[in-house]
Amino acid sequence: MKHSDFVTYGIKYFTADEIVETGASLKDVSASLISNLNEYRRLMQQPIFLLKNGLTTGKHKSKEHPAGLAVDIYFQNDKKLNSVAFMVFNAVKAGFNGVGVYHNGNAYSMHLDIGRNIRQWVAIKPHTKKGWQYFSMINDPKTIQGKG
Repeated sequence: MKHSDFVTYGIKYFTADEIVETGASLKDVSASLISNLNEYRRLMQQPIFLLKNGLTTGKHKSKEHPAGLAVDIYFQNDKKLNSVAFMVFNAVKAGFNGVGVYHNGNAYSMHLDIGRNIRQWVAIKPHTKKGWQYFSMINDPKTIQGKG
């Protein structure tokens, strides 16, 4: 991504500084990812924040992060969220294929990516010493593509 991509892609809800503050280099992030994220912020009609190390830096299981195709976000005021379904619906509408919703018992965060495979999941971290518990939101990826 380049500074000029903000104009080319009509990105008005994010700045280059927000991307750099995550620890990512602007050149390593896909302009399409930020364009989709820009649309997601517009659809959600509320501030969306990028997690530090939530783009290309940090420890991630998904291969999309280091490739500049994924972002981790959070909402500052969960009370304004309509529902998890609303969050996921708008993420898909904004063009994301990978959508993960995380809840740690206190707040929501999300993984969003523009990778090839359609995947949607929820992860919950119980108030025990157990790690994250993952649950798939869809059983048949063809269904979400309108083929099922």
